[in-house]
Amino acid sequence: PFLHYLAHRDGGFQPVRPTAERLIAGAVRAATRPADSFEPRQPLPPGAPRLATVLAYYLPQFHAIPENDAWWGTGFTEWTNLARATPRFAGHYQPRAPRDLGFYSLDDPSVMPRQMKFCLMWANENWTRRWDGLEREILLAQDYLPQDDAALVDDFARHFADPRYIRLEGRPLLMIYRAALIPDPEATIARWRRLFMERHGENPLLFMAQSFHDHDPRRHGLDGAVEFPPHKLVVGAPKLNASLDRFDPEFSADVYHYSDIVAASLADPDPAYPLIRTAVTGWDNDPRREGAGVVLHDATPATYQAWLAALIERARRNPVQGEPIVCINAWNEWAEGAYLEPDLHYGAAFLNATARAITGRAAAGAAHNLLLVGHDALPHGAQMLLLHLARTLRREHGIVPRILLLSGGELVPDYEAEGIVDLAPNEAALQRHVASYRALGIDAAIVNSLASARVCIPLAEQGIRSVLLVHEMPRLVEERSLRGVARQGMRAAAATVFSSEHVRDTLCAALDIAPAAHVVPQGNYQNVSYDAAARKRFRASLGIPPRAFVVLGVGFGDLRKGFDLFLQVFRLLATARRDIHFIWLGETHLWVRDYLGTEIEAARETGRFQLLPFTSDVTPAYCGADLYALTSREDPLPTTVI
Repeated sequence: PFLHYLAHRDGGFQPVRPTAERLIAGAVRAATRPADSFEPRQPLPPGAPRLATVLAYYLPQFHAIPENDAWWGTGFTEWTNLARATPRFAGHYQPRAPRDLGFYSLDDPSVMPRQMKFCLMWANENWTRRWDGLEREILLAQDYLPQDDAALVDDFARHFADPRYIRLEGRPLLMIYRAALIPDPEATIARWRRLFMERHGENPLLFMAQSFHDHDPRRHGLDGAVEFPPHKLVVGAPKLNASLDRFDPEFSADVYHYSDIVAASLADPDPAYPLIRTAVTGWDNDPRREGAGVVLHDATPATYQAWLAALIERARRNPVQGEPIVCINAWNEWAEGAYLEPDLHYGAAFLNATARAITGRAAAGAAHNLLLVGHDALPHGAQMLLLHLARTLRREHGIVPRILLLSGGELVPDYEAEGIVDLAPNEAALQRHVASYRALGIDAAIVNSLASARVCIPLAEQGIRSVLLVHEMPRLVEERSLRGVARQGMRAAAATVFSSEHVRDTLCAALDIAPAAHVVPQGNYQNVSYDAAARKRFRASLGIPPRAFVVLGVGFGDLRKGFDLFLQVFRLLATARRDIHFIWLGETHLWVRDYLGTEIEAARETGRFQLLPFTSDVTPAYCGADLYALTSREDPLPTTVI
């Protein structure tokens, strides 16, 4: 504008409007219109089984009370602050506006369902004018006077008596927000415990929130802790402030990326005390702090669901008082951007994502609700194939499968990393799980191997279509007494897939059955490519000379895989060629070790016959070998050959 004036010496011109002024209105429009991931509410079937107990923090301040009328103005509720929010930078999701429930008031009895289960978190801190930045002005002081102990205990016990109050193994759960503020907390809490027992016969579980750098409940004499993110998780996390396109030049909030907070949560090791993990739907307290708070930026329903599902699986491995339990921050913290209630932008997407995580359902937009079935989780060929099917479905196609195993094994944690795992070690458990899958919306299953074929029958009874993958050949079917279940499974399955024509022809002839058959090789889940450096490292690690001739065998060493033949070939060649080395990669059967123990030890003493334990990383061995020996007496189309 100044240069224009110097050149023309007249007025009538306007400066270019600042970028912030041009974009704020557009940002408000975007925040109050449906996002691409918007979802209407999709309630679960009433009978859908839950993987864990999931509690959401609930703020009971959406109705007028005399104290707030006096301190903040007549009619003040949490909704009053919501109007102060504004987008402070490009992409900032503000303002937030409720959708399905509107700006409700909690003094309307129709808002809160009467039978909602609950437990208490005691916000034991001073009530101050912090929202206005006047943190030292105390509105209502929190005191800890010994003469008040009985009244405090009685008030809590009044809620414990409600039949809806949440108990773990019979003990009411009480959470304390800031345990460190209690004077001499260990002695005080011990005194309260005695009063609970003497006056009410109660022995509550006392858990502290992990907040304000206070994390270990043991130092306060408490039973456990519960996370309260973003407390704890933002410590050390990278801030996005330097990269923000700011609308507000006075904006001073700390901004973190939501996915970084999720990563910090999942990387946090399990402590030595009971801990209830917590996911937060997002965080942005701009309505309260007006540009001077904390923002967890770019929270999406999909990322939130993945986080909550991971915490649920962790809770199932680390139950609290026998109960897998997870918390969510929060149900209705609208002024802090942490809520599950539907809004104008995402609709009920976060609420639906919660339901899917609790029941193990696939994320919104996944192609199918799919079940994978395996007979156990031992590290053998068929089991590894099923694991990699699950891995490929999740990573390449966005399908998070449900996985049913008829017994356990050391690969269970690997399966759990790819989907929701159920174990059915007996018929009752099998029937219970299969009945629940229909309620979850699962409509298709892949049943891996004839050892699992019997599952096709109850699946068909529930209307779930199954595809049976067959890898076995006739001798194994007879040895494992699978003839009857193989015939029944093939008849119940919607389709049967054989790994090769030879397997199809020989097995169908042996069983005298003609199912709806397809021939599809199982594919190769090992991405093996030659690497000269890997070859050198592998040989050096085993003390094998660079010019030696290496013969490799891979698999579970039993008679079916021909481990005894592999050993015989070595004994025949060992004296004729001093440069030859034989390597078997994989565990060996106990019977083989006992029966051939003397011969195995003699071969190993030559220094040219080595047994290596099972590993999923087979590339170095293939690179280091010159010849692959397939000694199987019966093998359909093993992955080792593919």
